[in-house]
Amino acid sequence: MCRIIAPYRPICVFSRWQNLDNGLEQHTFRTYTNILTFIIQSLMAFIRVPIFLIKQKRKHGELTVYCTVFHPWNLLFVLWANILKCRTIVTVHDFKTHAGERSRLIEAIQRVQMRLANKVVFLTNFVRRQALDWNESIRGKSILIAHPIYSGISINTLGHSRALRILALGRMHTYKGMELLLEATEDLDMDCLTIAGLGASRHAPLKGNIRIIDDWLSNDRIQELLLEHHVMVLPYLEASQSGVLALGIAAGMPMVVTRVGGLTEQVTPDAVLFSNPTTSDLKLQISRIRDDANIFNTLKSNIAGLRHDTDERIRLQVAELFQREQ
Repeated sequence: MCRIIAPYRPICVFSRWQNLDNGLEQHTFRTYTNILTFIIQSLMAFIRVPIFLIKQKRKHGELTVYCTVFHPWNLLFVLWANILKCRTIVTVHDFKTHAGERSRLIEAIQRVQMRLANKVVFLTNFVRRQALDWNESIRGKSILIAHPIYSGISINTLGHSRALRILALGRMHTYKGMELLLEATEDLDMDCLTIAGLGASRHAPLKGNIRIIDDWLSNDRIQELLLEHHVMVLPYLEASQSGVLALGIAAGMPMVVTRVGGLTEQVTPDAVLFSNPTTSDLKLQISRIRDDANIFNTLKSNIAGLRHDTDERIRLQVAELFQREQ
C-alpha cells in the first residue's frame, strides 16, 4: 500500500522496520510476541501514541491518520487523531472474523473505530454490505478500494505440465478449507501438493506426495514457493478477500479459487478458475488446468493483464479517497 500512496508522502508506521525503496519516512512501534509483551507494550502505547501524533501534528500541521490494516492500537490512533482534529481513515478487511480465528473483541474494537473514523475503506462490496447491515449510517463515509497487488514479487515462469505441483499457502485456519483440498486431491494424478503456513501440520498427509510446511514463512520463502509450483489453490469455505490471492496475482500464477465471500470481486472470471466449495468441483477445476495447456496458458496471460488493471484502478480509487479528504 505504501507504493500506491507514495505520491502523497505518507509517514509510515510499522511494527518492524521495512526496506522501503521509495524513501518514505517511517517509524516503528514494537507490538508484541505473547500476552505479557502485549500488556506491557499496550500500556506504553497509551503514552507513545499521543506523543507521536502531537509531534507529527506540530511538524506537519494538517494530518490524516490512515490505518490500512487492523490492529487493536488503531483505536488509540483514531481517538487521539480526533482529539487533535486530524482526519482519520480506517480500512476494514474482515467485518466478521472467520471460523478458527473468531474474536468478538476484535469485531467490537473495529466497530468503534468505524464509528469514530471520518472515512471507512472496504476492499470488497461483500464486506461493505455486512457493515451496512450493522450500521447504515456509515454509508456516506464508506469507500471501496481494491485489495493491493504486492510489489517485488517475481513472476512465475513455469510452463504447463501434467505433473502438477500444487500450492496452498497461508495461515491454516479452519475456514481455509484444507480438508476440502486434501479430499479433492486424494486420488488426483499430480507431482505434489504443498500446504505451507502456520497450522499446516493439523492437516495430516494422506499420501507421500503431500508436503506439509508448518512454519512462519519469510518473504523469501514465500517467493520460492510461488516460483516452484505450477498452480495455487484457494479452497476457502468463507472469505472477505484474500492476501494470498493477491500474491498469486502478483506472481502471475494460474489459480483455482472457491466461489465464496468477496473472492469473486478480487479477480475477473477469466483470470482464475472458480470452483464451488465442494470436493468434486475443486477436483474438476484442478484437473482442467492439468489436462489442458491452453487453459493454463490463458490463465497466465489474463492474470498478467489483471495485475496491471488492478494497480491502475487502485491508484484512481486512492486519488478519490484523498480528494474527498481535502
